[in-house]
Amino acid sequence: MRILPNGPTIGGGATRTDGAPAYLPHRRTHMKRTRLVAVAVTTLAVVGTSTGTALADDTATDAGYLQQSRQGNLTEILAGEDALANSGDECVRHVGEVLIRDHTLLDADVTALADARGVDLPDAPSPEQQRTLEEVSALAGTAEYETAWLLAQEEAHLDTLDLIDTQVEYGTDEEITAAALSARPIVEMHLEMVRGGVCRAEVDPASVPAGFGPR
Repeated sequence: MRILPNGPTIGGGATRTDGAPAYLPHRRTHMKRTRLVAVAVTTLAVVGTSTGTALADDTATDAGYLQQSRQGNLTEILAGEDALANSGDECVRHVGEVLIRDHTLLDADVTALADARGVDLPDAPSPEQQRTLEEVSALAGTAEYETAWLLAQEEAHLDTLDLIDTQVEYGTDEEITAAALSARPIVEMHLEMVRGGVCRAEVDPASVPAGFGPR
């Protein structure tokens, strides 16, 4: 079975009034990104229509960051729960626990920022993220499960770094951008724990803010 790892989807195509893209991938590109962009555009359009949240041009990046971060956090929490339910590997289970703990805290920050700004947030991962979760979970009990899980998390966290970097470059809300910058070392730590499909229970905590990191 082909695994389609994915993380917070990155929308594309819109343009802000100042000429900057309202939401584009930052620097990392893949051939599959075209498909992810199409999914993201559809997802954000549905969210905007169903919730009645009209995003002004100068806030599209900021609100989009909150919405996609929310979906990313929900995805990582579910992925962590799946690892705890289906993996017999002690390291993978530990990483799953770290994802649940850290993304729950990050999601609380995202939710507070969204509530203060009247931004409606999705209550589930995107269809693409859900498919990835299901495809990895379907491998439970096989020799491929742990590697597939780790590779999916690697791709998800690379995508999240793209999302953060786009907010930092184009965002106009200083508080949202500050939250994105605070989240970055945590996401980087998670990435190092799964990079290359190899599980690492311990990583260098030097760049991780107090209160986060492996215990």
